[in-house]
Amino acid sequence: MRLPASQTKKAALLLAIMNGKCISRHILARISSISFPSVTRIIDEFIDRGIVRESGKVESFSKAGPKPMALSVRSDLGCSIGIDLEGSAVRGVLLDFENKPRSSHRLSFRQAGSSEDAATAIQTLIEQLLADGWTEPEKVMGVGMGLPGHVDPVHGATYAWGHEELTNLSVERLNEAAHRLPAV
Repeated sequence: MRLPASQTKKAALLLAIMNGKCISRHILARISSISFPSVTRIIDEFIDRGIVRESGKVESFSKAGPKPMALSVRSDLGCSIGIDLEGSAVRGVLLDFENKPRSSHRLSFRQAGSSEDAATAIQTLIEQLLADGWTEPEKVMGVGMGLPGHVDPVHGATYAWGHEELTNLSVERLNEAAHRLPAV
């Protein structure tokens, strides 16, 4: 599936703003090969929708006219959670919309645990990440989980070489533990 050209331009500009430091409309037009009027129209739409904000002035080589404004993505728009399941612990990080870590925790659980033990640890970890107060649960856009080994797509279970305690965990149960948020 290909995105329409207008959506591709918007995505390219948003990605450039997220990755850039002190980036202005002029710089966006130059690096994206999108016309300055189109860049301005798209950025104005982002600002009106509360996605992007003008965050200060950018140094300019031109002495004429007003200084260009730096653009940045509002980091409080949403967040994601990353979960890494290890042999006897689970680590988690809460990332803001700009993928900057806002909170992280590590929680041990019973060695040779069941899916239920791992699911309980994941739920507790997510609750700890959210309890740090940076965001509300409804702003969490998704949870990504790293599991050691492979996932058997037929049986929906893990197979973890060298981590027998993490073999045959129910991936479905682990997803449910992630507060029914989209897991990727």
